[in-house]
Amino acid sequence: MKSGRRKYYSITPGEIQVRVYGETAVLIGPVEMKLNAGGRDLTLQIRFTSVCVQQGGKWRMVAWQSKAIPAPAGGNR
Repeated sequence: MKSGRRKYYSITPGEIQVRVYGETAVLIGPVEMKLNAGGRDLTLQIRFTSVCVQQGGKWRMVAWQSKAIPAPAGGNR
């Protein structure tokens, strides 16, 4: 994000599942991202898993994994 090669217009979460284990939380769910990458406007549908830990009273993301959700047959993005 710092490089400016990608410009995010919006990030819209779907129904997110959150599981808390002490000071660790695991979040899983879909997200739609609208962005410009390399001069191309894109809309991406992804599914992600994020791990957050609570430190000093604040939640911090320590891991993120995502995978594109395939477009429906005959659909365009």
